[in-house]
Amino acid sequence: MNRKGDVGDQINVFGFLFLILIIGVGIVIGVLIFFGKGYDFREGEAKLLNYKIKECLLKNELNKEFFLGFFQKCKLDKDVIEKNNIIRICENSEDCVFEDNKEKVLIFVGSNFRACKFEGVRGNENFPKCSIQSLEKAGKKYEIITGSSQISRRLQG
Repeated sequence: MNRKGDVGDQINVFGFLFLILIIGVGIVIGVLIFFGKGYDFREGEAKLLNYKIKECLLKNELNKEFFLGFFQKCKLDKDVIEKNNIIRICENSEDCVFEDNKEKVLIFVGSNFRACKFEGVRGNENFPKCSIQSLEKAGKKYEIITGSSQISRRLQG
């Protein structure tokens, strides 16, 4: 019979349980990150597209030839824009979102611009996120509305 009271082996049980707990928490966090909700870059993409269009409008002379070759001059891919984004550029318009006057609307890609002004859109994931900015050049006021409905999804391999 051992009467020395060796308890050295039993103290390591607490360290072992602590390591098991850390590993388990790490696995749970990893699974939640991988299978969690996707990233929503729609608002950032709409603001970036709006900025790029605004810079393109500032650098170029705005006439009919420019707006006919708008996508080439601003270096935008028309197929991608038509598939995932909305763009509307109006000249001398107070509210370009609700404007349907063809003389004032210079560029029109996509639809559902009215959703950009609704208050209920902010919490609804099904509507595009929009960015609205104004620009003054050569005595004319231009309103630029861009939106993105592209939702990133994780590709499962």
